[in-house]
Amino acid sequence: MERLMREGLVTSAHDEIEGQLEELLQAEDPGGRRSPAEVQARRLELLGGRQLQEWGSWFYYPWSGRLVHLLPQEAFGQLRSDRNRYKITPNQQAKLATFRVGVVGLSVGAATAITVAMEGPYGELRLVDGDELGLSNLNRLRAGVHDLGVNKAVLAARAISEIDPYQKVTVLKEKLTEASIDRFFSEGGQLDLVIEECDDLRIKLQVRRKARELAIPVVMETSDRGLLDVERFDREEGRPLLHGLLENVTPESLEKLGPGERVAEVVKMLGPSQVSAEAAASILEMKVSISSWPQLASSVALGAGVAADTTRRILLGEQVPSGRFRLDPSALLRPQKAELVAARLAPEPSVASREATSPVRPPDPIGVWPAAWRALIGWATMAPSEGNRQPWRFHAIGPKMRASVEGGAEPWVRRADMISLGAAVETAVLAAPSLYLRCDVESVDPEGIFLLLGEGDRPRGREGELIMKRRTVRAVVSADRLAAEEQAALQAASGQGAARTVLVSARGAVDALSASLAAAERAELLIGPLQRRRAADLRWSAMAAARMDGMEVAALGLSTPELVMLSLWARPGAPGLLSEIGGGRSVEEVVRQRIQSSAALGAILAEPTGAGAVAAGRELMRLWLKATELGLGLHPLGALPGLLCWQDAQAQGQGAGAPTPAQGGPVSKVVNDLMARAREARGAFGALGSEAIHVVFRLIHAPIPALHSLRHPVDRVLAIEPA
Repeated sequence: MERLMREGLVTSAHDEIEGQLEELLQAEDPGGRRSPAEVQARRLELLGGRQLQEWGSWFYYPWSGRLVHLLPQEAFGQLRSDRNRYKITPNQQAKLATFRVGVVGLSVGAATAITVAMEGPYGELRLVDGDELGLSNLNRLRAGVHDLGVNKAVLAARAISEIDPYQKVTVLKEKLTEASIDRFFSEGGQLDLVIEECDDLRIKLQVRRKARELAIPVVMETSDRGLLDVERFDREEGRPLLHGLLENVTPESLEKLGPGERVAEVVKMLGPSQVSAEAAASILEMKVSISSWPQLASSVALGAGVAADTTRRILLGEQVPSGRFRLDPSALLRPQKAELVAARLAPEPSVASREATSPVRPPDPIGVWPAAWRALIGWATMAPSEGNRQPWRFHAIGPKMRASVEGGAEPWVRRADMISLGAAVETAVLAAPSLYLRCDVESVDPEGIFLLLGEGDRPRGREGELIMKRRTVRAVVSADRLAAEEQAALQAASGQGAARTVLVSARGAVDALSASLAAAERAELLIGPLQRRRAADLRWSAMAAARMDGMEVAALGLSTPELVMLSLWARPGAPGLLSEIGGGRSVEEVVRQRIQSSAALGAILAEPTGAGAVAAGRELMRLWLKATELGLGLHPLGALPGLLCWQDAQAQGQGAGAPTPAQGGPVSKVVNDLMARAREARGAFGALGSEAIHVVFRLIHAPIPALHSLRHPVDRVLAIEPA
């Protein structure tokens, strides 16, 4: 460096290493969680005892005379690719750094090569072009007038090294020939993919013939109507070159063709009926009023992005097929192609969720069982169910009825549905006096519940009114507390069957449980089967809400940030990526704060059986009505019970194998850690022996919403046979 300075070869020195180090520290701690002392300690650790001026690397660019001070290679790569995350995950980024990519033709290909490099680093970029930059190239090639006469491959290599001087770039300043093609493909290690962007049809065929021989995929972008060609020679042995469009044409036979005949072959390759009108007219004018094939910078830039994106996807193992594809702005930018833009994340709540339901009274005489059952089941369907799936089905013969659930083959879904069935049955039992009926539970078996209906006395309590009033309350109330008399009343209403309720209202215990329950919510987001089940219950439009089941998003009363988070959470593919990168911490934190604001937290425990789930559902309904009577809101939290049941099912080899959070394989370390934290809730709720946590809920002092969940009509869930 001293020699360069002494001999006057350095025209400018650029030293922004302090800013780079600060940016690196910020990238390592995007949430700003480190204390100033921790930041300083990390800074010293990175410097490793060296002064800042001695740390990192200095790079000299002889074509400009610049000297630049940069971070060490690992830190430089980490920071330069920081804004790739999580479009490209850290694991994918590391994988890309092992691949060798060749680019043939650095006029249009220069934009693609630079784009590929910017998404890297890759293991090696190998560039070949024998042409020099001409003034007419500057309509599409990013260079300056001071670069005229410089080899195009050299110009691309310079641009790449100014972006990332650590990126390995190999330059062949020559036209590919039979003598040099082996060197391009194999010297220094065989290429993993070739991007072919040259104008010479003979070279196009030579490149593909060698790529097919070595089983290397080829990508080509043509800068007309967004045309992209993919040829997976790595998967398809003997695949025809250029999709077989140039049948019986070889590099050798092209030597015998005149200029007009070669142009005809190029047009044949592109498809004369598929080229743009501008290209068609231009081809007819070649060597008449224009000298060569016209290309626009916008088309080149578009093609570079598409080709670089396709290159990355192929190398990362995505199922990119061979074929011809188009990303044509002229076809896309049409009125019928415009997306519908919604002003709201969710539409206004449906009419059904706003309409007040009213109890149905059976006609006299009361002994007409079909009418009596129809009236009573109308009340039963007002019970809560996970995701508002309403899985219950009722089959009546005379005064007897069998209640069961439909679907729900997976153990964690089946258990939740049996809890819902228990809640519906308890609703029927409690509502019967409002209809001057009596409904008794005769027996419970693994498949359902048997009920007996008879005449009853006049109503005594407020159960009917409370059933009508009951809603899920999701509000957040600061400094909320459960009064001792409220807790006593809730405990008195619980424990009347085979399930028991545990209430936690001490502030420290609520805070500790909030962390476990939030961990369960995050784990649910990262575990594919659980996330997909939850997302399937959401209804984002009035049309979807017309099914009269599921959770109508517009009726949930969520804030805009919560709606945004929910829509991202429900996006297919997002959970798999979050699982891979150990993400979802923002969701966990939002949920933790919401749960922490509760006046109290509760759990309903029972044996891990169908009968235990039914008992838990009945307990939930009694408790919910008492909370409603006390002016308390209740919000079930389904993540923890579902997660624990899913985990137990996997341990016992039930369900669909042992899937990862996304697709299949061992569950990631992040999810295992979350599940371990979630299981701590068992101890906090005092689960004994084999007891399962069937229901978890939060209690809040907040107004009861006017909107209610959608409900199936009675005839959808009730079948009546003659006695």
